[in-house]
Amino acid sequence: MDIYGFEVFEQNTFDQFSINYANEKLQEYFINSVIKLEEKLYLEEGVEFEELKVEDNSEILSIIELKPHGILYQLFDEMIYPESSDEKLLN
Repeated sequence: MDIYGFEVFEQNTFDQFSINYANEKLQEYFINSVIKLEEKLYLEEGVEFEELKVEDNSEILSIIELKPHGILYQLFDEMIYPESSDEKLLN
């Protein structure tokens, strides 16, 4: 799995943005459904283990998907208005 971080190109397209976002969501799911659940199970059963240090990517995801100010919602809002433009979105 891709361990955090968006790929950076001279020009990132919406397609690349979408791929990076999907990778971040998959990483979040993997950490929460595999690593964190296993650690919880080990604690409940008294199994000794070394805690894994994983970075929390919730800040990155909130920038993208938080209502109403996330990037995806800003894009949607700009698209529904007539005469929308890249410049209006940036402003």
